[in-house]
Amino acid sequence: MSSSEQTSFSPRWSMPKTDGEDMGLIFRGYQLGDASQIAIFEYSLLVFAAGWSFVLFGQTVDRLASLGMTLIIQSGIIIAMRSQP
Repeated sequence: MSSSEQTSFSPRWSMPKTDGEDMGLIFRGYQLGDASQIAIFEYSLLVFAAGWSFVLFGQTVDRLASLGMTLIIQSGIIIAMRSQP
């Protein structure tokens, strides 16, 4: 196989490669679902960002940031429960 025929393996289900793809997926979610439900999942970005910063860079989250993330997650749960019929 020549070098021009070789391609790197990148499954479609892996992490999006660009911010445009990220925004496209969020935009599509808002088109398909109820905005009050989709917005809750957007806040999960905080938890995943904190987790990946620890895994990749060894950074830890201080108590104040943990408290903030906890409050945001709890408010999302309350919103989700209130918007249920």
